[in-house]
Amino acid sequence: MLRLLALAMLTANLLYFGWSMGWLDTLVGIRATGDREPERMARQVRPELVVVEGAASAAGAPAESLVTKPDAAAAPPAVPAPPARAASTSVVPPVAKPASVPDAAAAGSAAAPLCLEAGPFPSADLQSAEKMLKAAWAEGAWTRRRIEGNGEWLIYMGPYPDDDGLDRKKGELSRIRGGLPYEVVNAPPQLAHGISLGRFASQAAAEQRLDQLRQRGIRTARVVKAGNGPDTTMLQVARADTATAARLAAVKWPSGKAGVTPCPKPP
Repeated sequence: MLRLLALAMLTANLLYFGWSMGWLDTLVGIRATGDREPERMARQVRPELVVVEGAASAAGAPAESLVTKPDAAAAPPAVPAPPARAASTSVVPPVAKPASVPDAAAAGSAAAPLCLEAGPFPSADLQSAEKMLKAAWAEGAWTRRRIEGNGEWLIYMGPYPDDDGLDRKKGELSRIRGGLPYEVVNAPPQLAHGISLGRFASQAAAEQRLDQLRQRGIRTARVVKAGNGPDTTMLQVARADTATAARLAAVKWPSGKAGVTPCPKPP
């Protein structure tokens, strides 16, 4: 059955191929459409423009050629070329490049006035420092800024109600291995009749030392503030240009710790 089906398909393919090639036109009576004459001629576009020239001339030209005549109506009109310009002999001077914005901003910021202050000056040196400023600038070109003294911080024990209690505590400290330096505190009045195990300029330093003493058995000590230290004053120039800043830095102030620094920013 399969052989008969394959034979039938092969026969059908051979018949279709012969018909498409035009071999069966006279037998079937129906012409196959394909890439053959005269169907090819029928598919031409504007065949009247194609002319078949005659035989070749004696000069050896080709025996036969196809020449396609251009359609004059379809050709676009020629656009005349613009006339050439004569070269200019004038020289245009170069335009100066403007300064960039960052450079201009940097130049402006360099000349901007700054707020500077000199100090700190204790009360004993304040008048001498202001005399130095009066020699170079008019009075009123600076102002005073007061800084309150921070005082000192004690590692404190007490106060004790009587001398016996104070003596007992002193004996306990003397018996600690290695010994502990201490001093009896008599001022200020609220700390009188007590014992100090050290004086420090900041509370943080006193607290750090107290942690070390607790590892040696000190339990009742605490950090207290022993009054305020002396007040100091800064001499502030609100708008100092570059020249003023250089002159302030060159001044030999009466206090060895005094210097020139930028003003603190307002809170």
